[in-house]
Amino acid sequence: MPVKRFVEIRRVELVDYGKDYGKLAVIVYASLNDFDRLKLMLAKIKRAGMVRQELAKLKKEVAT
Repeated sequence: MPVKRFVEIRRVELVDYGKDYGKLAVIVYASLNDFDRLKLMLAKIKRAGMVRQELAKLKKEVAT
């Protein structure tokens, strides 16, 4: 008999801990393997770097 996974993608959950306490969250990457998680982490780091650079440009423009 196959066991149904407790965490399913697109399942809506109520967050009961942390800074997002009381909010609804949708599970989107429960089935990612290690390599997919690595790619996701690297993409987030890259995006954060780009945002940081643009913010520095804007701060520099405002300062001058």
